[in-house]
Amino acid sequence: MATAPRQPQDHKQKASDEEREERFTYEVDGETFTMPHATIDVLTPGWYRRNRGQSAQDFLLTCLERVSEGKDQGRLLAFLDRPGREAKDDTTRILNAFEEHVGATVGE
Repeated sequence: MATAPRQPQDHKQKASDEEREERFTYEVDGETFTMPHATIDVLTPGWYRRNRGQSAQDFLLTCLERVSEGKDQGRLLAFLDRPGREAKDDTTRILNAFEEHVGATVGE
């Protein structure tokens, strides 16, 4: 079986973290956290395609959960899951900032 000829992009080095899209940063109780994964490395076109049938809020929460996978994910999810009006406002603030960071919404 013949293999396809190599293309110039096959020889490129993987971009450094600084060259990739920024990682989403959020604040919890005055402490700043940065997602462990660069958003562009996690939310690929295939990932978007597989998750396209969700409501807008479910889609954003699924995106946020996926990008936050790592040691601080439990703290983020606990923060988002708190009861009360202030917690709801905090969750809305984080989701709005994350939606802006991602630059895509359901249907785009």
